[in-house]
Amino acid sequence: MKFFPSNRPIDIRNPVFLFLSLQIYFVSNTVSFGFWKSNEYVFEYMLLFYGAWLIALVLLLVLILFVCRRLNAHWVAFVALTVLSFPFAFELWVRSIEIDDRTLRYAIRLLLVPVMYYYFRFGLSRMRVAISSVFLLCAVSFISHAGLIISIDRPHNFESFSLNRKPNIHVIMLDALTHSQFTQEFMGIGNPAADLLEDQNDAIYAGTQGFSEFGSTKATWGTLFNLGKGKWARHALSGMKPNRLAVLLRSNGYTISTGFSDGYFGWQQGKWVDQYYRGGNFYNLRSDLACVSGKGKLEFCKELSQSIFSKLFIDDRVDRTKWKNDWPDKVIRYIDEVEKNESGPLFSAYHIYVPGHAPKDFDIEEEELFQEFINRYSEGLLEAKSIIDNIDRLRKRHPNSIFIISGDHGTRMSSAVPKSERRFITLDNHAVALSMLNASNLCPWSRNWLSEQQYLTPTRMLVAALVCDPQSRQLTEHFVDDEDFLQFSKTFGTSEF
Repeated sequence: MKFFPSNRPIDIRNPVFLFLSLQIYFVSNTVSFGFWKSNEYVFEYMLLFYGAWLIALVLLLVLILFVCRRLNAHWVAFVALTVLSFPFAFELWVRSIEIDDRTLRYAIRLLLVPVMYYYFRFGLSRMRVAISSVFLLCAVSFISHAGLIISIDRPHNFESFSLNRKPNIHVIMLDALTHSQFTQEFMGIGNPAADLLEDQNDAIYAGTQGFSEFGSTKATWGTLFNLGKGKWARHALSGMKPNRLAVLLRSNGYTISTGFSDGYFGWQQGKWVDQYYRGGNFYNLRSDLACVSGKGKLEFCKELSQSIFSKLFIDDRVDRTKWKNDWPDKVIRYIDEVEKNESGPLFSAYHIYVPGHAPKDFDIEEEELFQEFINRYSEGLLEAKSIIDNIDRLRKRHPNSIFIISGDHGTRMSSAVPKSERRFITLDNHAVALSMLNASNLCPWSRNWLSEQQYLTPTRMLVAALVCDPQSRQLTEHFVDDEDFLQFSKTFGTSEF
């Protein structure tokens, strides 16, 4: 069976339809993230950006096929179909499935070549079957980031009891906010955001003893909502599933408010939270999670693309010297409003995507990329300082409420670092800036318990804010220390390192 029948001219329409449908599949996973997780303008720009790429590839393919038909060069047409699929196949689809191992990425790319060959070969003889199959895969791929969860009453065995103290508690996590000692040693920069946290009055600042249990945003929040016990809770921030914290708070009359700067935790609000907010209105394309890594997106996140995005989606009346995500201001307003308008005990949990971590495929040995990340992180620290300053003013307006400010995880620069670099990997993924503001509202027993801990986490601080009487103290009994955290928290400023 020949790729093209040699006794007839090359039919241009069928190969183009096959090519077009395959490219739509290759881009569907990336576009899915844009639709379900990103700001609406980012999704619209994705359609325009990758649509322009697709038009250019199709036009080039049509030109090549015309030449091939004129010269009756069937094998060139096959090569063109395969090679012109490389940009979307290699740099969009392979990268979008988030494979960290470079060798495995290269292996998948090699395997894609014969797969594409058989797709085109089979498709030319069975067009309807081939295109229908691809569009079915497109549909599956497109809903892959939807996070669709059926909100029903699920059975659970989470314990609940009456709390004798019910302070208002607000937890705000900033993405990849680490402490000053880490940035000074491993990045050679100051940390005005962490320094501001350290200088606060009526506060407990963890310093080098601040850690997150996990190195990812979802796992850290999931651990907090499960009060550090058992597996971390999924879909907790959006309230789609029960968890230990929500069950305990609900039984004690708390109003629960949560939010994230985009749709990363899902667009649905479940029954286990009272308000679930999603941010938006980004004025900088690189502020969106779709651009957490600039690689593998066909220049989607680069400066030229940013300029095009700004001209298309940003109102000229907006002061462009103040481009920023307005989500931090909304978080302050949400907390302030609920404090003023709700009478019962309050709990809120908000995530702010500042200053931001290193890309998944980051290699600290690449000097240019390292310096680029340092520059971007330094800018993020200045914004984080401004956010913390606003939180400080907020907590002074509500002195009877407890505020827990923390990084969700470390900078995550160690993706390509050898496993033998255990100290750097541990600190890079888990060392965070962490503080409790208005700490005078703690029960004396809780303050003493925190002082006895050899390191602190957001979960431990939250539990301390909730417990006081003998019954509630059982929430502290399950914590087990991580030996790496214990060891490496004491190594800053020592001659050994």
